[in-house]
Amino acid sequence: MSTIPPVLTKIINLLLENKTNFTLINHVAEGRSDVISKIRGTPTGAGAKAIVCQLKKLKESENDQIKSLELKETDFVLLILCGDLHVDYKKVGAFLNSKKVSMAKVEDVLTVTGCVPGSVPPFTFHENLKIICDSKLFDRFEEISFNAGSLEHSLKMSSQDYLKMVNPVLGDFTKDI
Repeated sequence: MSTIPPVLTKIINLLLENKTNFTLINHVAEGRSDVISKIRGTPTGAGAKAIVCQLKKLKESENDQIKSLELKETDFVLLILCGDLHVDYKKVGAFLNSKKVSMAKVEDVLTVTGCVPGSVPPFTFHENLKIICDSKLFDRFEEISFNAGSLEHSLKMSSQDYLKMVNPVLGDFTKDI
């Protein structure tokens, strides 16, 4: 096992400050949703998958929720969704009023999260990374789990506690199944 990564320390401190119950799970290095859910003993869908998205040709929005994000062309969006679903980038683009949305490059993910893809948690500590969440994660699961800044450390917590702490913009951002 590796040492405790700085991002995990920040998240644990945030959870403790907010008096939030959580479980820390140490495990073999894994970032794939279907595999890690078996290791955690949780449903695949309850895994809060975090994908860093890049916006291109962003237009001003009339939507108050989108305005509250104060998005700029240089910003990235951290999209949180169920581990068993797939991103619909067209839905994300339409919602955010961005002509094109794509998965960020690995080097950009490292810059705005301090994490490698697969270990990105559903929290942000970077001013140019704004969080949006697919509402199905919270409609379907009372508890969420996620890799927490490391492929070897996961956290499990109440989905309602997460919503209260993060207060993300919610929407429908996944492909229909």
